[in-house]
Amino acid sequence: MIPRKNGGALLALALVVMPTTALAGLGLLSGNKQSEPETAPASDEQPLLDGLRRTGERLGDGLTRTNDELSEGLDRTFSQLGDGLRETLAGSGEGLSESLNRLSEGSAELGQRLRGRFVETVEGSEAIEIAVSHQGLGRRVVIVRPETPALEPAPAILLLHYAYGTPERMANLARVSRLAAERGAWIILPEAVNRQWRENPNGLNLVDDIGFLEKVVAVVTRDYPIDAARIHLAGMSKGGFMATHMACQSEFPFAGLALIAAGMRRQQDLQCPLERPLPVIATHGTRDFIVPYDGRLGLLSANVNFDRWATHNNCDPASEVIAALPPAVDDGTSVTERTNHDCAANSAVQLLTIEGGGHTWPGSIPVFGISLGPTSGNLDATFAIWDFLEGSAP
Repeated sequence: MIPRKNGGALLALALVVMPTTALAGLGLLSGNKQSEPETAPASDEQPLLDGLRRTGERLGDGLTRTNDELSEGLDRTFSQLGDGLRETLAGSGEGLSESLNRLSEGSAELGQRLRGRFVETVEGSEAIEIAVSHQGLGRRVVIVRPETPALEPAPAILLLHYAYGTPERMANLARVSRLAAERGAWIILPEAVNRQWRENPNGLNLVDDIGFLEKVVAVVTRDYPIDAARIHLAGMSKGGFMATHMACQSEFPFAGLALIAAGMRRQQDLQCPLERPLPVIATHGTRDFIVPYDGRLGLLSANVNFDRWATHNNCDPASEVIAALPPAVDDGTSVTERTNHDCAANSAVQLLTIEGGGHTWPGSIPVFGISLGPTSGNLDATFAIWDFLEGSAP
């Protein structure tokens, strides 16, 4: 069985109560949402930001270890309980034995869920786990795929989890098994070392995440019926910044890029040798206090990022369309769509602005009801990004 960890609620709660300056230390926050012009941090702020980053990393590691130890303790407790009941009630009938077996299986699933290693699938989909080695390190990759194999190579999306997440948590948050069942998609979910992607182009990146992800693509296209010409990149939060970094630096010709609550670093903009057009879609909440909609502190704003990719794709500015999507629910959020389809090589660019939305995946269900801001029910981001990317695929 493939696992999932709900301890992310602990980290989410910690992030909510921490001051926004401390959140910068997690590698996620880049300033508060303000109407001020976008400016890079002053040089005398750098030592403070570096210290906060280290503090945030230690906090995240501590929360992860605490949650893992709790999960393992519960596993042992349930296992010992089951063993004790079996010994005490041995010979009391097959019905009792079957009940104890179910108790044991249930406790194992509980432990997997707590560790973030359980994928929730819908009918018509299934999940498997493989290992891919790079730099001498075997790393987990979870694959969610259609239960019935397709007759032809299938499209896929390489989906990168948020900071301190797991592949399973990412899969469950976005409910990607629906894509597998309803669209025939394969969703490839790799795991970052220590659950942190090395996506900063100016960072000390001792872990080669670009090489690892290229290795993942090579393995899955070799071993499974996946169409190499229709593999898209996507990510949420830090995973979205890694997806952008990958799109800029990798030699693999990804078919499209999707960003959820993420954007582009200014330094990445200056170090993006990508020349060919690339379809790009982004969703971003105006109340995102982790990756502010208006940018600042080294990030492009959501609209500047749209303009950057529209220019890159040689889109005709006169063809840009801005429209409000009809509301599906009354939850205090609304969705505005900014799109340009008149671009080179069918490489459209779209920004879905979630008015009132937080640092969340639109259409998702927050774990334990805790999230980093409002989650909009007026957009199912999972299907929105997939249909856009496939509509722009070669």
